[in-house]
Order: sequence, then C-alpha cells, then structure tokens
Amino acid sequence: MRKGKRILLTGLILALAAAAVYALLSGDETLTKQPVPSSAPERTGAPPPTGTAPRTSGADAFLPEVGDRAGDFTVAEVASSPHGFSVGYAGRTTVTGRVSFDAAAEAYCFEVAAEDTKKIPWSADEGAGPATFCFDDPEALPRAVKDLAKTHATATVEISDYTKEYYGIEVTDTAHFVRIVR
Repeated sequence: MRKGKRILLTGLILALAAAAVYALLSGDETLTKQPVPSSAPERTGAPPPTGTAPRTSGADAFLPEVGDRAGDFTVAEVASSPHGFSVGYAGRTTVTGRVSFDAAAEAYCFEVAAEDTKKIPWSADEGAGPATFCFDDPEALPRAVKDLAKTHATATVEISDYTKEYYGIEVTDTAHFVRIVR
C-alpha cells in the first residue's frame, strides 16, 4: 500500500475511533475511580498471556483507564469534551532535552531526549519526530527556562501532572514545570 493511502487510512481509523469515544463519553463527564494499587500489573503492549481474553469492547480497547501506568506517570482521570477527550496523568519525573518557543501556540515546549522518552506518556504512533510537550502555564515559567529557548542548550527539568488532549487525530501534550535540575 502506498504511503499516502496508508496515512489517509490511519487518519480515518483514528477519526472514527475518536468519534466512537466521544459517543461513549458524550457530555463533559469525568470518569474517575480510585487508583489501582501499585501492585497492579502495568500495560506493556505485549500480547496477553495464553488463556487471557484481550479487551476489545468499546473505548476500553484503546483508551487508558484510571490507574494504568505510562512511563513514570499514572492515569488519574479520563475526561470527555465536545471536541475530544483528555487523559490526565499524575506523577513526577525528570527529563533531559531542549526548550523551544512555539510561536503558533504561544507556548514554551520541551523536546525530550530519545533516552528519556520512556519516562513520559508517549507513543511512537504520535509522530515521526521526537517526543514533545509544552509547559502548561507559560506565564509562571521562570526567566531561566525562557532563556533556554533562545540558547538551544540541553537542560534537565522536573515535570509533573502530564496531560494529553485528543482532538480527532491531533494530540497536544502538556506538563507542569516544577524546576530546572541542571
């Protein structure tokens, strides 16, 4: 199959999946439940053991659930909106990479170094480029972080409260800035 047709087909499938999720979660409901104890198994993406039925019904087939782990974070809530849905992750981690300013979004963003991508809720399905998130409150960022965007220097930062916003096939990742580690 040619690359253009494959991309179009993938986009159509994702749009249909997002529409199905929206239909299931219509309204501005927030689906929350108590986090699963830390002894619960993590989803690894590996096939289930023999004799275990995979989740295949409705949104559960691909949506994370409260308590699931992704990198150093745990799903804290899954919420729907009129335009898509969001997944909020609780936790903290440190990542190394580069700060940049996205003029279109008017936000300071962070391009995560390849070796630290496993620490955040990121999937290779999200794009060919490096894992990137934007800081959720650009006005509260210290001047030192904003200056890093001008120098393109590598930095290590601590982040918390990671969020993924899904709008059709578009995904926006944000995280709360905690501090510069180095």
